[in-house]
Amino acid sequence: MRIARTALALGVAAVIAASTVGIAVGADAASSSVTYSTTANLNVRSGPSTAKSILAVLPKGTTVAAAGAVANDWLPITYNGKTAYVCADYIKAATTTAPPATGPTQTAVTTQNVNLRSSASLTAAIVTVVMKGTTLTVTGVTSNGFTQVVVSGATNWVYTQYLTAGSTLATTPTKPAPAPTPAPSTPKTVLATATTTSALQQRASASYTATLLATVPTKATISLTGKSSGSYSQAVYKSKTGWVLTGYFTVTSAGTTGMTASKLPVAKKLVYVNDTNVNLRSGASTTSSVITTLAKGTPLAATGSTSGSFTAVIWDAQVRWISSSYVNSTAVALSAGGDLGSVTLNKLQPYGKAAVLEVRQQFPQIKTIYGWRASDTYSSDHPAGRAIDLMLPNYKSNKALGDQIAAYFIANATRLHVKYLCWQQRYYAISAGKWTPMPDRGSDTQNHMDHVHVSFYDSSATL
Repeated sequence: MRIARTALALGVAAVIAASTVGIAVGADAASSSVTYSTTANLNVRSGPSTAKSILAVLPKGTTVAAAGAVANDWLPITYNGKTAYVCADYIKAATTTAPPATGPTQTAVTTQNVNLRSSASLTAAIVTVVMKGTTLTVTGVTSNGFTQVVVSGATNWVYTQYLTAGSTLATTPTKPAPAPTPAPSTPKTVLATATTTSALQQRASASYTATLLATVPTKATISLTGKSSGSYSQAVYKSKTGWVLTGYFTVTSAGTTGMTASKLPVAKKLVYVNDTNVNLRSGASTTSSVITTLAKGTPLAATGSTSGSFTAVIWDAQVRWISSSYVNSTAVALSAGGDLGSVTLNKLQPYGKAAVLEVRQQFPQIKTIYGWRASDTYSSDHPAGRAIDLMLPNYKSNKALGDQIAAYFIANATRLHVKYLCWQQRYYAISAGKWTPMPDRGSDTQNHMDHVHVSFYDSSATL
């Protein structure tokens, strides 16, 4: 029943530096390219489909350069020298930035010793450290709280709050940027209105791990666009376009296409995949064609019908079949209980246990995870079962994986109940929303260079 796993959509928020993911952003994008700005945290995929693997996650507001025209709601971009894709539903026209002028537009002075970074992100590579009082040439371009500057003929980035206006401004005006090319139109055509038959979670993309946009109550009115993806249908609720589980609504007013309730499968209950790489088939037989493979914990809307050893479920708004032995009626992958394979993990509180299960699913590269321990010099989180350490393989050459994991937990902090992270001798308090330096504690492990530390809120009394 198991074949190579199809990657699930993360659809969640993340903060990954352009230097990490290898995408041209901001003023570094070619001025001749059509540029767009992401309107939500957006997956970069290997192909134009939600079934394709996720290569990176771009934070909301990132500027990307198109590598071609939009086709079937997907925009091609360049990723690590190859063509990748982002969903055009979550981009808009971005102001095209002119290349840096040959002469200075103005100057600024550093107010303290500050890192010069390769891109506009706190996780970007540090090019050098600029001393307090240094006068820098400023191009006039800003992004994500950073200012673009020219040092030794190269354009890089400095955190804006550590700059003050210089005493000399150029008298030659900067040539204005050309007007942006309008973004491709991707209207959400409403084909029908429907009434929910159950409370539903509206998510930013067609994935159970995607950002939660709203909780839609029972008997609420939603608008259907006619698009479906996996277990989900695209729906508009209170002016927000997102995705809800198919089968838990009844069409009340059809559009010109004649969409009717009879054309949509009806869900009777929710089931969950209980193993990895499980085949979903076109019919109730092992000889039926495989539609896709599903990851452990994937929720499926079951119609209530069975045939032999198979259960009927809804996928892409159609009835498909899965072996009954590979589904449970209770949540699996994101549950907080069960044996996690070691004493140090089994003694974690529920939030930590749920995070371990999710890491194993989303980041299979991580083979070693530490949790509870009897004592800790710096905090009570490990002894209380509120923290995990995700150890990176070959950490000195694998910083990008650590950045991706940190970004994932930051983006999903509310859902995963994250309190703070430590990574690369830095501390990220979710409540503050930014990285701050940490004192040198000595070894790479003590400075969190070889692992990402995640601490959670206390869950012993709530789960």
